Amino acid sequence: MPLFLLKIHQTCSSQTKPCQPHLLKEAGARIAGKTNCDEFGMGSLNIHSIHGPVINPFDVDSRRAAGGSSGGSAAAVAAGLCDAALGTDTGGSIRLPASYCGVVGLKPSYGLLSRHGVVSYADSLDTVGVLAQNVQKVKKVFGSINKRDFNDPTSCRREQLSKPLRWDPTYAHSRSQGFGSEVKKRILLGTYALGADAFDNYFLQAQRVRQMVRNDFDHVFSIPNVLYTENSSKEDLAEPGVNGVDVLIHPSAIRTAPRLDDVLDTSRERDTLQDYVQDVLTVPASLSGLPALSVPMQNRSKSVAFSLPTYTDGGFLQEARTDEDGDAGWPIGVSIVGQWGTDELVLRVGQVIERLSRG
Repeated sequence: MPLFLLKIHQTCSSQTKPCQPHLLKEAGARIAGKTNCDEFGMGSLNIHSIHGPVINPFDVDSRRAAGGSSGGSAAAVAAGLCDAALGTDTGGSIRLPASYCGVVGLKPSYGLLSRHGVVSYADSLDTVGVLAQNVQKVKKVFGSINKRDFNDPTSCRREQLSKPLRWDPTYAHSRSQGFGSEVKKRILLGTYALGADAFDNYFLQAQRVRQMVRNDFDHVFSIPNVLYTENSSKEDLAEPGVNGVDVLIHPSAIRTAPRLDDVLDTSRERDTLQDYVQDVLTVPASLSGLPALSVPMQNRSKSVAFSLPTYTDGGFLQEARTDEDGDAGWPIGVSIVGQWGTDELVLRVGQVIERLSRG
């Protein structure tokens, strides 16, 4: 009987009975417990939790981040505490921890898996996904929970967009007392972006950019996007590429797992923007609602040279780095991205890459 651990937003646990654990139990799974995660799923390093940061089990003594926000789920799988674990992915929260911890992580096509019982973070991005030690286990779990749920409107393939919120002064006390600093920061930024004065400059512009990202993917893939209908506007339509590809393959992360001592160090001034570029490679697939799978590749090199994107006033610059932090040998992930609804194809390609990695 498979053993599962679930990612639970401890600070805002839903009172609604989650759909996925129920489906897993029906399939014969045994739920072992809950895992640590970033508060409200907001974070890329799993350091914003009331329970403390999640330590990457690949080498506990090195004290490195497990990635976030589903870092606890990835760490549990990597440590052999369970056969598989559930997580949620908004902009890379399954794939990034999978890459850092050396496990397999799947973000399915948006809307395939029910989110009923999951506290929403970004409604048009949030996706429930699976982490396991190999692609076959991920595929088995995904097949068990890939069922339509009429309790979740997005599971019925109807995308919901974020709606502008009005600030209520009564929120101030409860939000200030109950939320961590990262959550407060994102609520303030989100509220500002959706405010009447900034709505056109931020929200609507972001929606236009998001559509452009979707169109770019549609042009690249040889498979048409089945979500578009005869009623779709001309601006939303993009023909498949003549010489299109079936899947895209790219690194899951810009680096190996960062050291916790570096990201938690409050004694010196640190560029906190670096925390937000951890998932720069995973966000595009999320914006387009595409299936994406991170598969670990063996890092056999004895020394590593790499570059990190560093944000400056002039944009992102590549900063050359050497293996001063001992990154050689740490897990690295390869992501496979497919057109919407081609999750099975993505999993099959993942199995091929997995076999090649094992050599």
